[in-house]
Amino acid sequence: MCALLLLAASACSSGPTLDEAARVMAEDGAVLSRLAFIGAPVVADKSAGKDNDPTGCSEGSARRSFRITGRFNESDVLTPREKPESVAFALASQLRVLGYENDAPLSADDAPDHTVHVLRKKDPGITFRVVTQAVEPGIEVFGQTDCLP
Repeated sequence: MCALLLLAASACSSGPTLDEAARVMAEDGAVLSRLAFIGAPVVADKSAGKDNDPTGCSEGSARRSFRITGRFNESDVLTPREKPESVAFALASQLRVLGYENDAPLSADDAPDHTVHVLRKKDPGITFRVVTQAVEPGIEVFGQTDCLP
């Protein structure tokens, strides 16, 4: 009985699996894709098991990805110059609500023609990159799991 409990406890502490992280990533990405300020969203959900990407991962592990592209909806409130920064901020804020934290410092000098936010959810190991710019498609959100078994 003790051996069984020890085995069960060690299985719980082994960390997230690729399937678990991909499921959370797809759920979080779906939340973002439904936000009203993304016009005509196109979702490329590669979180299903058949889309494992082992590139750069150790043997026995892989990554999965999730991508949303879209355009800015018409707005009487925001100017075309204000839209990229405002929408990027709103998307990043929604990711924070979902448990993500800033993963990379941002600098306007690094990206003068677009706005970039990189946010990470440490458990189960997901990073989302939000890029907005004045040129089409305007909005790009890319999620990727860590290399996981």
